[in-house]
Amino acid sequence: MARLQALALGTTEVGDAPPDGDAIPEPELEAKPAAPPKGKRGKGKEGEAEDDTETTVQGRLLTTLKRNGVLFHWKGNRYTFRSPIIAAYLASLTLKPEDIPAKLNATAWQPAIAYSALHVKLDRVVAERMKAAPDLLNDNLIDMARWLAYAPPDVQWRGALIKQLGTLLTQPNQYPLIRERAAAALIDGRDRNTLVAFRRAVRKADPVTRRLGCLGLGALAEPEGQKDLLPLLNDQEEDVQLAAGMGLGAIGTEDALSAMVEAFVAGSEPLRRAMAEAFAALPNDGYEMIYEGANSDDMLLRRASIFGLRRIRTTWALIAIYRAFLEDEQWYVRSAAQEAFQEIQYGKVTNPTVGYPKPETIEWLQDWAAEKGEQIQTTDAAIQMMLRALQEGEPGIKQLAALDLGQLGMVTNIKSLYVALRDGRDEVRAAAHRSLAYLQQMLGEKLPSAV
Repeated sequence: MARLQALALGTTEVGDAPPDGDAIPEPELEAKPAAPPKGKRGKGKEGEAEDDTETTVQGRLLTTLKRNGVLFHWKGNRYTFRSPIIAAYLASLTLKPEDIPAKLNATAWQPAIAYSALHVKLDRVVAERMKAAPDLLNDNLIDMARWLAYAPPDVQWRGALIKQLGTLLTQPNQYPLIRERAAAALIDGRDRNTLVAFRRAVRKADPVTRRLGCLGLGALAEPEGQKDLLPLLNDQEEDVQLAAGMGLGAIGTEDALSAMVEAFVAGSEPLRRAMAEAFAALPNDGYEMIYEGANSDDMLLRRASIFGLRRIRTTWALIAIYRAFLEDEQWYVRSAAQEAFQEIQYGKVTNPTVGYPKPETIEWLQDWAAEKGEQIQTTDAAIQMMLRALQEGEPGIKQLAALDLGQLGMVTNIKSLYVALRDGRDEVRAAAHRSLAYLQQMLGEKLPSAV
């Protein structure tokens, strides 16, 4: 590692002999003739000159790294690191403050720039990015969260960046996608001070913000966060209840487990299922709760326990599922057990590479066109009908049209999506914004802010 760092920093040359005590191991267990001094050439047995630099130090270094799986050797005498983490860290050692602005928009350099926060002062770069006009996804701020994870704890910009990310998460009339990205960025920063932002989030009126706040508190796993999560097990929104339960499972304190048990026994059916799945990740206390639930007189508790058992890949869990499949008196429980047993035995049959359908074959679009007395037979006609649905349809239809335009990569119709950002319904605006985000990712270029 010391040798690789020296090479990356340029403090030594590839052909230089390593310092005493740091000799590079021989790639083969056989005696090697002593190499002549650097720059001199010796005679091979056929009288041909051999370059010491090429055949000894560099060759042995590369051979050793290849043999141990650190490097891949490609045609043209090119090498790449097997682990992108190693490549990014070593690349970060070459960066100077004046080099970083030119590389900020290069995707391949993003991990290296994050690692550079370990040994480069990024104050000026951070200040400029925080003042810059935001793009569609607020990448200027969100990308810097990863820098927090490696920057010294006393950097001046830490508090200001966390505050701005917290504002993105909690400010009114924010797009859900931006809230999601801000929450992920706060977690990615690995800073305990982000707890404040998530505690504020769970107190907001917007259910998406509360849900993300619950997940954030769980991801931080700070016991202090449980007092904010406990009341949300009774939230009016089911998604918030589930997120609060999962957050408590991640925290795992005694009080959190007690609240989870109560929700498992007396909560709504989806909450019971979520608690059973959370218990499956807690062998010391959770397995016992799932086992007792599977033998309970309460039908809904038995069914919920099946979803926890299917995550415990042990013999006793499989036996409990099989017994419920064969013997439970309630069909509702047996059907869940049958599905779980088949999944454990044969796995899920899924095809992750199914492509998007052609526009003219989309069912909802065909049905909506039929209501309007139209028929769709070509791709162009389908696209025009989709644009019409975005303008004239009911909110649900507008939402589908907006999402499909982005997922299908309809870049030439990007203006229609920006227009949809002014729609009167929140769900339509959110769908249009998410669709524009799809297009930004496909294009690899930043789109203007939706503000």
